[in-house]
Amino acid sequence: MKKEMVWRIGMPHSFIQMYRSAIYPLKLLLLLICNLLFASMLSAQNAVIPGTLSAPYPTIINLAVVWEISGDDNHNASAIVRYRKADSSVWHHGMPLRRIHADSSKGTRPIFHWKEKFSGSIFDLQEDTVYEIEITLNDPDGGGQVRTITARTRSVPHTPADATIKNATPENFAAITGKAERGDVILLAPGDYGIEVVYTDHDSHCLASSGQRSGFRKFFIERPQTCDCRRTDRER
Repeated sequence: MKKEMVWRIGMPHSFIQMYRSAIYPLKLLLLLICNLLFASMLSAQNAVIPGTLSAPYPTIINLAVVWEISGDDNHNASAIVRYRKADSSVWHHGMPLRRIHADSSKGTRPIFHWKEKFSGSIFDLQEDTVYEIEITLNDPDGGGQVRTITARTRSVPHTPADATIKNATPENFAAITGKAERGDVILLAPGDYGIEVVYTDHDSHCLASSGQRSGFRKFFIERPQTCDCRRTDRER
């Protein structure tokens, strides 16, 4: 009966068999492709995974914020910033953090490495002030989180009342700085110390660590200046 029905509609039985033998491999191929796509979707970690939140390298009026992350393979996460003084109830909005991909420096010595992260800065703050910083990590694929961290801006350096004051000129500058100790104040007389930086404000202070004294040779002084040799954060 089936054979009679096939012939009645004008399709030979051999053609049906050929069609079936051709379509089965195609179905298997489509099934394999679907399985591969599904496996790749499972292996991709599109949801963000929050890591360490920190506020490194504060300056007198700025604070840095770094939030290390992993996941978010489709790169659609974002990090929103707001901040306030620790003793204030008024929040301010900062610029969103920028996505920084994990990488290494090229051509440097040593080679620097950094992880996948969001990073940015909060500007125009008050010196020596504690701030509360709230970061909202958003990701449509999940894993978002809100975290808060506190950080303090640095205070403006001041010359100690009992500091040793040393007078320097372009002629004896190398000798003076070569024997400078932490906490010494070097009063720079007018003159050419190398023409890379020009100081014209009498109240300016140039800060450096004793390990970087050779860098002082790159100053051109128009008026007497005070150079305060004290320890930097890198040495603490």
